[in-house]
Amino acid sequence: MEQNEGDDALVDSIKAKRPSRDGRAYLQSFILRTNTSLEELVRVVRTWEQKARSCYAEDVKLNSDEFVEMLVVDGGFLFELLLRSHYPRLGGEKDSIFGNSMMITDVCRCYLPLVPARLKETTLKVDNAPEATELHTAGVSFKPAETSCLLDINFANGVLKIPTIFIDDLTESLYRNIIAFEQCHCSDKNFLHYIRLLGCFIKSPTDANLFIRSGIIVNNLGNAEDVSKFFNSICKEVIFGRRFYFKTLSENLQAYCNTPWNRWKAILRRDYFLNPWSVASVLAALLLILLTLIQAVCSILAL
Repeated sequence: MEQNEGDDALVDSIKAKRPSRDGRAYLQSFILRTNTSLEELVRVVRTWEQKARSCYAEDVKLNSDEFVEMLVVDGGFLFELLLRSHYPRLGGEKDSIFGNSMMITDVCRCYLPLVPARLKETTLKVDNAPEATELHTAGVSFKPAETSCLLDINFANGVLKIPTIFIDDLTESLYRNIIAFEQCHCSDKNFLHYIRLLGCFIKSPTDANLFIRSGIIVNNLGNAEDVSKFFNSICKEVIFGRRFYFKTLSENLQAYCNTPWNRWKAILRRDYFLNPWSVASVLAALLLILLTLIQAVCSILAL
């Protein structure tokens, strides 16, 4: 079959784009390794277009050239990725994924952005992090952090900010694979400690509901009980060691919960200052007590 003008234009378009983006570097390696050409790949994949589109549950909103380009680039990338995963010698030390100890960042940065810098390691039991319910009782409020970095969790002025977490049916398998990779290949267990910290926060459906209502968790998995079960089971039979990256955060949260004044303020806000009528009732009661004291003092002075 001869190459048509549309295929020629598509080949030129793929070649013109930067090889470091969208797996094109891996595609180039795959082409060289298989002794084929980009023109041949485009021609063959073009014949698969309709069959490939029928494999999707929904209509793919791409025109013909965009769809074929996606199949060629992503397909070449995946084939090369699988080859290098089974035959590490094919990649070499300069491999952008397998030659990098932080492969987890390279592969998942579009879905799970991680901190590129090395975090300071400390020693602390992870279980010291309070549950969300305990934090809420102590007056801590929860807000989504305006950042794409999952590990950018901070606590200040009674507000715990956590980047938004999207949970659906595919999340568990994705998280387990990332954790397994860290266990086998990474000295830094950043993602594992992040998940374990969330597991400390979310130990019951009530904890999960607090995060869902605050917008920290976008739940496409089911109900709050499903979310709590997810975080309670995801780290079972996983070795943590003695190191934990969220030492300061955990200590600050625990100290806040252990301060009686914070709990009293939370009780006042929740039980007595929840609405204007409650505030009015409290003020009226205080005024009545004050007037009673004044009357008592005046009576004593009149004696």
